[in-house]
Amino acid sequence: MKRSHHRSQEEMKQKLEDRLEEMKATVEETNVKLETKLKEFQQVVEDVNRRNHNTPSKVKVPTYDVLRGTALEMLRTIPEASPNYATLTSALERRYADAHLQHYTRHN
Repeated sequence: MKRSHHRSQEEMKQKLEDRLEEMKATVEETNVKLETKLKEFQQVVEDVNRRNHNTPSKVKVPTYDVLRGTALEMLRTIPEASPNYATLTSALERRYADAHLQHYTRHN
């Protein structure tokens, strides 16, 4: 009986480890896709701003006007000297990266 119980525990452990590896691969794949999409979006935003002759301060004011709560507080952490898209995305990653991963693993 003990041997059978031990074997079933080992099988369960192996199944869990296999599932964990599958989930890790899925998360890594999703992160790569998200990073690619983020870079594409960043390029589009920068191109539009360049074509419209938008300066960082011209873009920043409307952004502050529409944001509320934690999003606005996160935006305020960006130094005045570097209000660019890269700094904004870096602040977003620092603020929301772990929460995103927890949300993703809960729903998949």
